[in-house]
Amino acid sequence: MKMMKTNIILLFFALVVSQGAVAQDSAIQWYSIEEAQVLAQENAKPIFVDFTAVWCGWCKKMDQTTFADAKVVKVMNEGYYPVRLDVDNGDTFVFGGTSTTAKSMAQSMGVTGLPTMVVIAPSMESHHSIAGYQKPAQFIRSLREL
Repeated sequence: MKMMKTNIILLFFALVVSQGAVAQDSAIQWYSIEEAQVLAQENAKPIFVDFTAVWCGWCKKMDQTTFADAKVVKVMNEGYYPVRLDVDNGDTFVFGGTSTTAKSMAQSMGVTGLPTMVVIAPSMESHHSIAGYQKPAQFIRSLREL
């Protein structure tokens, strides 16, 4: 009986761990802006910043459709360090050696509406924007054109 309980517990933990691995592969791995900067310097991959807000309906649609698409997830996780910044969150962070907020960073990068996504070179010296809602295939094309 004790052996059976042990086997059931081990099976349960194996299922939990395997479900976590599947979920991780099927979702974008979002980083903090601080983590992304360090990783971009170490591995020379660009930072992808999704400027968003709780009230933004098109941002929510991007989350539910585009950012949930398996091809988009693969492109994002393999080619970028994705970061999500809420422009209404007043928390400060350091970006490029300067203390800033998501709203200030968005303004300095020319963001005038949401959703806007910005791809920042690993050197932190240049960036490109993708503005507005995009369906998965269109979004992948936009990333390739940068």
